[in-house]
Amino acid sequence: MLRVMSSRFNEERREIIVEATRPEDTENLGFLLAGLVYPGAVLSLSGDLGAGKTTLTRGFSKGLGCLGAVASPTFTLLMEHPAGANGLALYHFDVYRLDSSDAFYELGFDEYFDRDGVCIIEWGDRINDILPPQTIHLSLTRETSAEFIRQITISSLATSDLLPKLDETINAVQEINSPQPKGAV
Repeated sequence: MLRVMSSRFNEERREIIVEATRPEDTENLGFLLAGLVYPGAVLSLSGDLGAGKTTLTRGFSKGLGCLGAVASPTFTLLMEHPAGANGLALYHFDVYRLDSSDAFYELGFDEYFDRDGVCIIEWGDRINDILPPQTIHLSLTRETSAEFIRQITISSLATSDLLPKLDETINAVQEINSPQPKGAV
């Protein structure tokens, strides 16, 4: 199940915390999020190995209508997923192996921020100092008491209306998927 644990929206930042109880939920979150982003969006994913960054990206790619399968780009640094008929291209980075933010610039990867697709950067916290101010940050944390439960904190600047829309979308999906009591109309 995918559910919003908390939402905080103030004058400076917006944040929601979502709980995913299965890998499919993390993938579904990516799918829902993809339906709300805009061309040129940048998403920074952080979390330990196995936290679900690539799983979320897989769902995000499906939501954008990208062509091709999504896998962790760890050894290639960047995987480009072309847009389908009505979708957006996805530029999927994994900066775990980069020594510094300067290496990101030296490779010319910052030029992808100005393209019409969407950038997802796994281990984005390693280059946080060069990410655009409007970057959407996602932090994935494994719950130690359960095999798969993930807590996903999503934050952005207050100027973005994406997180309130995501909050509404997740709650609507949760309501649709909740079992109705017997006799309910």
